[in-house]
Amino acid sequence: MSLARKDAGLRALVASTNINPEQKVPQILSKLQDILNRISVQDDRELGAFKNSLFSHGILQYCAGDALKLNYAKVEGGYATATQLAEILSSCCVGVDLGGDTEAFHRRLLPSVTDSLLSLASRLMNRALAGNGQPEMFRFFRKVMGSVCWLLKAHGHLATQVLQSDHYERMLMSEEERVGTVCVSLWHQLLTANSELVAGLGKGPLSVILDDVVYRMAHTSNPAVGGAAIRTLLLVARQQESALQLIIHRFKGLEGMIGREWRGRGFDEEVDQLIKLLHKVPKPADHTETWPEECVRAACVIQAAWRSYQTRRRVKSLPRAVRSLQRSFRERRQRRVQQAQAECWEEELRLQLCVRRQRARREFHQKQLQLLQLLSPGQVQQYLGEVERQAVIRIQRVWRGHRERRHFQQRRNTHTQHRA
Repeated sequence: MSLARKDAGLRALVASTNINPEQKVPQILSKLQDILNRISVQDDRELGAFKNSLFSHGILQYCAGDALKLNYAKVEGGYATATQLAEILSSCCVGVDLGGDTEAFHRRLLPSVTDSLLSLASRLMNRALAGNGQPEMFRFFRKVMGSVCWLLKAHGHLATQVLQSDHYERMLMSEEERVGTVCVSLWHQLLTANSELVAGLGKGPLSVILDDVVYRMAHTSNPAVGGAAIRTLLLVARQQESALQLIIHRFKGLEGMIGREWRGRGFDEEVDQLIKLLHKVPKPADHTETWPEECVRAACVIQAAWRSYQTRRRVKSLPRAVRSLQRSFRERRQRRVQQAQAECWEEELRLQLCVRRQRARREFHQKQLQLLQLLSPGQVQQYLGEVERQAVIRIQRVWRGHRERRHFQQRRNTHTQHRA
């Protein structure tokens, strides 16, 4: 079967509404893997064109918007299927041969893909940290975060979105050492691949990275975490002078803690280089006091713990604020609904009264006609004459009353003027 026919079959499968989404996703994954395996050994230009076809026909949007948000406990293959789909989605967002619709790709698709990948990683982390967590969930978590890293290497502007994401903030809140290793390794790999990323990040996002790196380094003895953290700090310090100044002023005494805790762990060269950079910046003229190493390490730990506590407190306060806003919105919406319903009932009541009055008047006239039909012609003439006479009397009575009231008003005005 040709690639064009497979591509058409894939589009038809995505657009189909007769298949349950839990059954559709494994089929989409199988077709994507088959097509990509065939194209990967061919020309890169054809691969880029195929990725553009996936974007233009909405297949990437479906994978990012609907497929990754399913409950994969009900999908064939479970979260292994979700992990493979995340890897393919991340790969298909890199090296796309875009035509003219670049804004839709960069402004809408890429943020959606990033959020979906982080959401999936957060779910995998929660399952791995659960009491009966499955061991393979951490492996899936690392793979999904690797997909995020692959995406950020090609689209560095998404790093700010990652740092501001609620899903990534939950990862920062985790005290699990393996989660910390993945987070620190993510930024180490990203900064190694993209040396201009530090310049593109603002002070706020860069501070989030540095806080997490120093906090993980100060609260673990794992060489993997410590090595990745020191290499990350070294990359940041080398790439921009302002970043080095930020590290020095934000974590005073960091060089003492690094030299004491991380020498002899297999990366002494990086430790010495980082300490040299931290000592390179001149100290103030009156800076003559030397702090003990224990105090320096304690200060670093306290600073990192305090910033972590602030982040936790901010995250914990968010649900209360959201609940308050939701409650106010629901009450206001309920009042509007009740008011609209009351107005609708009043209008309906007025219409019913008008209809009933018209019906009663019509029935009264019909009864009069029926009674007239029962009378003889002479009696009808007598009845009509009586009705006419009563009408004349009523008109005269109304006219005399109006005339007398007018005369009375004139006499009262004349009397008032005479007394004045």
